[in-house]
Amino acid sequence: MLHRPLTVALAALLAFASPAVAGERNPSWAGASDEALAAMAERHMDRLFERLHLSADQRAKMQVIRKRHQDATAEPRKRLMEKRKALFALVRGADATKDQAVALQREINSLQGQLSEARLAAWFEGRAVLTREQLKALAALPGGRPGHRP
Repeated sequence: MLHRPLTVALAALLAFASPAVAGERNPSWAGASDEALAAMAERHMDRLFERLHLSADQRAKMQVIRKRHQDATAEPRKRLMEKRKALFALVRGADATKDQAVALQREINSLQGQLSEARLAAWFEGRAVLTREQLKALAALPGGRPGHRP
């Protein structure tokens, strides 16, 4: 079994809240159904919770944080995907200008920044659920991204 870092796992709990975003982050997931992606995320989080020995109360709190993050970022994530599609279509169009593309890219950058800040806030909210020992275990895990060895 690959040893995926806890930091990535906690981020996955929050960042992969949307199956569409999960597909963007890991192209091998792009064709998976929303249900399959949700099931993969749940299995990943269960393994993480087991590695950290989270109590039932901690698990419940993490799920509440995840749901709150999903709900709070649903609309910005949707707008981000729409803007990305629009940029993709724009740059392939015969009449596109650089100024149009740059303006659209700036909108995308702004949305990405908003989502990154929301993810960071949820990350620290999730960390607050962990005990000191669990935080030490988190720090001891290797860094990297899912599917990538350090």
